[in-house]
Amino acid sequence: MEESKTIQNKFSGDSQSDELVFIAKKHFVTIKRWAKFLGIVNAISVSILFFFAISIMLFGSVFSLFLEQGGKTAPPSIVFFILGFVYIIIAGIQVVPTVFILKFASHTKSWIKNNENRIFDKALQNLGSLFTFYGVMTIIGLAMVGIGIIIFGFALLTTI
Repeated sequence: MEESKTIQNKFSGDSQSDELVFIAKKHFVTIKRWAKFLGIVNAISVSILFFFAISIMLFGSVFSLFLEQGGKTAPPSIVFFILGFVYIIIAGIQVVPTVFILKFASHTKSWIKNNENRIFDKALQNLGSLFTFYGVMTIIGLAMVGIGIIIFGFALLTTI
């Protein structure tokens, strides 16, 4: 609420560009809050995923040894190491959008306070980078699904 009052005080609303900036800042106050929230939640999620990955790598081999000593069959330790490594890669990939969204929120907050176009440009660059990252990851995901369907189709055809 205080940020909205600050925005109203900085602009007289005389010109159309002042009105446009006022409207944009009013909306970016809300956007900034949500971006910061999502960035923090994503950072916590990535941290939990890293912890989970390290735990799988460390305790998976101990778990295998424990089961083998009890006379039960257990997956080899390398399986747990590979699974943990895959989770580390996934967490590492998730760091990228977390950084972009937190930078966007930070630059947006600075722009609202200082009214500098250079800072707003940086905020929008980070937002654009976030969408570019998600777009590229979506293309990669769709390509992997397509390849999977093709492989599954060939495997199905060879069994007939």
